[in-house]
Amino acid sequence: MDFEDMLRYLPLAVMGLAVLGGLVNLGAWFVPVLIALGAIVGFMNIRKEEVVPFLVSTLSIAGAATLIVNLPTVGGLLAVILANVGVAAGSMAIPVALKSIYKLSKD
Repeated sequence: MDFEDMLRYLPLAVMGLAVLGGLVNLGAWFVPVLIALGAIVGFMNIRKEEVVPFLVSTLSIAGAATLIVNLPTVGGLLAVILANVGVAAGSMAIPVALKSIYKLSKD
């Protein structure tokens, strides 16, 4: 498996890690690692033609996770999983959005 293959599967791995972090208490280091991995996905893994669909998808996931977590009927475990998924999606979207803003302002 070369570096390109690893980058292709990294978003799935980050989301899987977000779900795992909701199922098992991984400690205080978990959220910063999740944010860092998400930022790596955003910086290295998104091509120019994927920017808009990626931003719409990640922001939808992050927004829906925030909304669902705040519902009183959602169980504690599901709330933690969705919060982690929201953190992962948001941290993936930020670098892509910043790169897009930079490119738009440069032109």
